[in-house]
Amino acid sequence: MLGSFFHFIPLPMRFQPRPQFSKTQFSGFFLLAFYFFLSGASVWGQTIDLKGRIIDQYDYSLSFAQVIGQNFKGQSQTDSLGNFEIAVPDSLQIVRLKIFHLNTNAEEYALPLSDWKGHQLIRLFLSGKKLEEVEISGDRWDDTRRQAGVVTIEPEQTVNMPTVGGEFNQVIALLPGVSSNSELSSSYSVRGGSFDENLVYVNNMPIYRPFLAAQGQQEGLSFVNGDMVSGVTFSAGGWQSRYGDKMASVLNIDYRHPDRTGGSAEVGLLGGSLFLEQKVNERGGWMIGARHKRTDYLLGTLETEGEYKPRFTDVQAFGHYRLSKDLADQNRYTELELLFGYGRNQYSVIPTSRRTEFGTLSQLLSFTVAFQGQEELNYQTMQAGLRLIRKWNTQWKSEFIASGFGTAEREHINVQSNYRLCDIVGGGGPNDCATIIGIGGEFHYARNALDAEILSLQSHHEVQIDEKRRLSFGLEWNGQAFDDRLKEYKIVEDGGEELEVIDQADEHHQIFKYWLSGYGQYDWEPLSGWSLTAGLRAIYNQQSGEVLFNPRLQTAYQLPSNPDWVLRAAVGKYDQPAFYREMRRQDGTLNEDLLAQKSWHFLAGFDRMFQMWDRPFKLVSELWYKRMSDMVPYDVDNVRLRYYGENVADAYAAGADLFLSGEFIPGTQSWVSLGVMKTEEYIPEYGWQPRPTDQRFRLGLYFQDHLPNIPSARVFVRYFYGSGLPFSPPGSLEGRNSLTGKAYNRVDLGFFKVFELNSGLEKYKNPLNLWLGLELLNAFGIDNVISYNWVNATGGGQYAIPNSLSARFWNMKIKVNF
Repeated sequence: MLGSFFHFIPLPMRFQPRPQFSKTQFSGFFLLAFYFFLSGASVWGQTIDLKGRIIDQYDYSLSFAQVIGQNFKGQSQTDSLGNFEIAVPDSLQIVRLKIFHLNTNAEEYALPLSDWKGHQLIRLFLSGKKLEEVEISGDRWDDTRRQAGVVTIEPEQTVNMPTVGGEFNQVIALLPGVSSNSELSSSYSVRGGSFDENLVYVNNMPIYRPFLAAQGQQEGLSFVNGDMVSGVTFSAGGWQSRYGDKMASVLNIDYRHPDRTGGSAEVGLLGGSLFLEQKVNERGGWMIGARHKRTDYLLGTLETEGEYKPRFTDVQAFGHYRLSKDLADQNRYTELELLFGYGRNQYSVIPTSRRTEFGTLSQLLSFTVAFQGQEELNYQTMQAGLRLIRKWNTQWKSEFIASGFGTAEREHINVQSNYRLCDIVGGGGPNDCATIIGIGGEFHYARNALDAEILSLQSHHEVQIDEKRRLSFGLEWNGQAFDDRLKEYKIVEDGGEELEVIDQADEHHQIFKYWLSGYGQYDWEPLSGWSLTAGLRAIYNQQSGEVLFNPRLQTAYQLPSNPDWVLRAAVGKYDQPAFYREMRRQDGTLNEDLLAQKSWHFLAGFDRMFQMWDRPFKLVSELWYKRMSDMVPYDVDNVRLRYYGENVADAYAAGADLFLSGEFIPGTQSWVSLGVMKTEEYIPEYGWQPRPTDQRFRLGLYFQDHLPNIPSARVFVRYFYGSGLPFSPPGSLEGRNSLTGKAYNRVDLGFFKVFELNSGLEKYKNPLNLWLGLELLNAFGIDNVISYNWVNATGGGQYAIPNSLSARFWNMKIKVNF
């Protein structure tokens, strides 16, 4: 299948979709689009916006650093990622800056304007002493503070945070509104949404993940490679019109342009990685990263004993090249970016036995299972993207993106199990059965195969009309082809007698579908400190024949009397055309007429920057409400969503989020997020019911510390608490989600010491250092639950058997940066 990845275009002919537009209509539409693509504007300006990033000698971003022009009038301040933007006269030969930060001496930096490329990297060295307060006046208004629901984090957090296998999405789980109740999974839900309602982009190229994985221990690695990241922007709702078409969140990752030649290598008990980058010349460079993850040591801590052979491998490459020969011209240039990724997840397990104890003091139950057979699961994915950036002049900028995704997924399962459920209170020993409550068995057979190919073509344009007005517009075509062969069943026995065959499916589906979307957006600052963003997104869904319109409005107001305060609000409509997963019912049949799920977002909150203990902090707070219609109910089976395939529900979600970040310890970035939420869905025959993602309370904490005057010795703490999720026996809409599960409570600790190996070299050169790390994962050994098995008792009724996640685990890591 992967061999046909680059032959996607003929797929519409192969799958023979129903025609919706005539050739004349399509020709006229795309001629009009082509006209917009090639349009330009004859405008001129006297300044150039330069972008840079400031880091310390340990590659940590320096936030809230003041950047002041020495030979021109201009000033800026770095954000939480160390990024800044400053306007300089285009006639300037050399850019001279003076940089102030609490943990460094004041530094002067000079560079010819012609050598300033992209995000220029500036490295400052921590001095260990605090400067006298530097009072800077001026505008502290930046684009991310204008947008409701947007949070930015430092890219270094994606590398150093203690997680299972360095999983990037476990960083996202600590952001406001986000919930992830499995350290083995890259899936997350946002403000009551499902795992399938989140948009992920890398340099504006859409990213996808495998479709069939049923358990977090089978998932492997998420796509994003933390070594390649330069910036992370996350929106939990109310985002702008240029992003669509899903209902819960947008994660936008920026892969950086290499500005050096170097790399890193890491090895640990859970795998390793190799990263190389090279700045070929002033016009371009490339990066390549390879990761390997093996969790057999970690899976050995699960309740199910057996022979685990998980092997997860990922290779990514990213390159950029400036096609324009005049490198000094920042107002007119053409640049090309190329992204490629290949992932192979192989999961094999031969289970032997399992023993789980649960219950109360008065009724302590023991669930014992003996297994025969094995599971062989293989998921191969490939993603590629090409991005062309064209700066027509000082005010007009365009980008054209072609990206594709291919996956070949195979599931071979042949496992027989026999169980015994006992009450062990009053037994002769700790493993003795006093009363047999239920006995039975199950035979699970599956030969499933899914091939999918997705192609996306995008065009985005941005026109800066003047310093207070900006116009953006674009088009996107998204095509999807699925070839799904489903052959699966379970035979359930109770008391030695065969009761029924469940989850039986024998289906083969081939389907091609597409949707076409376009947007227009107008940004305006009608008054000083007040910004207004109004946009409209339109979607044509070929599969259902729907034409959808999504108006969106955002506003922000920076208080004139105190520019550290920004008040924000947003309202907008967010529709999600049906993907293949939603269309497939639980019995394996397909609903090809499924409508898009629809959602309205309402948000209001504030953003405040302040000083505490003479150090910078930022507080973000939001109240939010989502109203949803034409929803497709689903059950959560570990990390697989089992949809009912019908638009039979309405739903709502409401809550509040709080996010505080800053330097709790001088020179380090930490944060805490807090959220409360309630979400329910209404099915006419059954009334209001909790949704599977109804987690009422969540708390996320990331904390860094270092030894006094020794910033190279660091401690990292990651903590997540989420109240219990609702569960119910699968397959029934009546009385759904009536069982409240255990709360998820987890602490991960990391200890790192950095040894500098080239401390005598000049400043702004590549550091050569050795990182020695020790991680204690699930430090308190808390028995967290991911899902429940439902077992029939001999006297009637059902018992929910908890499936636990990983126990306490020590991990050692060695990393070399060069």
